Amino acid sequence: PVAPCRIVDTRNAGGMIGPSSGRDFLVHGSAGAISAQGGKAAGCPAPLGEPLAAHINMVAVDPTGTGNLQAFPKGAGPGSGMTVNYNTIDTNLANAGSVKTSFNTGTDITVYSGVSAAHTVIDVLGYYYPAP
Repeated sequence: PVAPCRIVDTRNAGGMIGPSSGRDFLVHGSAGAISAQGGKAAGCPAPLGEPLAAHINMVAVDPTGTGNLQAFPKGAGPGSGMTVNYNTIDTNLANAGSVKTSFNTGTDITVYSGVSAAHTVIDVLGYYYPAP
């Protein structure tokens, strides 16, 4: 576990993730890398380096219609990670879960917005590493 750290806020950088499209994000990084994703200005370091997975809380904010956000390892494709279902009645819906990361890709996860657009806010709550 780590102190919760905001790694993504598309309201601050990049804008909504469009319908039926995805965007790649880092789950840890320096001030410049994380703030470029709309996250914490000071960055979100991972205590033991690049993790195998991250435990995150993902929020769908102000969606344009009914749909879902899916977080998965870069290159794995939708349906292989965690999901937040959303609608326009409950406009800030969240889900916490663990997502495997992709090593040495420059980005760790992809967030895909199915059906309609939504802003995305992601806080990292912890990292997973190989057993020592």
